[in-house]
Amino acid sequence: MYLNIGIDIAKDAHEACILDDEGKQIGRYIQIKNLKSSIEKFIERVESVSNRLNSIPRIGMEATGIYWYAIYSELSKHYEIHAYNPSQVKGFAAVNIRGSKTDKIDAKTIAAILQFGEAPKTCYGDKKRMELKEYCGFHFKLKSNVANLKKRLIRNVHLIFPRYDQMFSSIFTKTSIAILNEVPRPSDMLGNGRGKAL
Repeated sequence: MYLNIGIDIAKDAHEACILDDEGKQIGRYIQIKNLKSSIEKFIERVESVSNRLNSIPRIGMEATGIYWYAIYSELSKHYEIHAYNPSQVKGFAAVNIRGSKTDKIDAKTIAAILQFGEAPKTCYGDKKRMELKEYCGFHFKLKSNVANLKKRLIRNVHLIFPRYDQMFSSIFTKTSIAILNEVPRPSDMLGNGRGKAL
């Protein structure tokens, strides 16, 4: 018999729900703070319940953001962990769960996924892989931000200096940037006697 434990991940405190193999909730929802002492207390609670019911604990959680790393790292030393993509949890909830979305309901949803075996687990046991995933996500976000900033600059330059972009292969060349730094407005450019050049 398994104890199916779902944990909804949050920044400061996680919510956990324990279901038996028949889907019956065991005890109340458990709040786990993002502290080692709180995680250790949760482990004691899980061990107490599993010994009383002679069952094997397994834990599911959403692998989203960065706040799940600490609790995953600690719990994976003791239990089988199923880390789910948020879309898997959302899809299961849409089909099987009724009612409003709350942290407690999400925890119960994840426990139910374990019970029914509806979603395959994703392995995040390799710390380097976890870190690489995070760095790749951060790199992509930075590239996206840079691209958006460039678009805004091109638009704003076009509003101030119509056809300025046609003078250079790119307005981001060293020469173009130097000109914009020295004469950011058309009036500045005319004042420096460079109106004819453009």
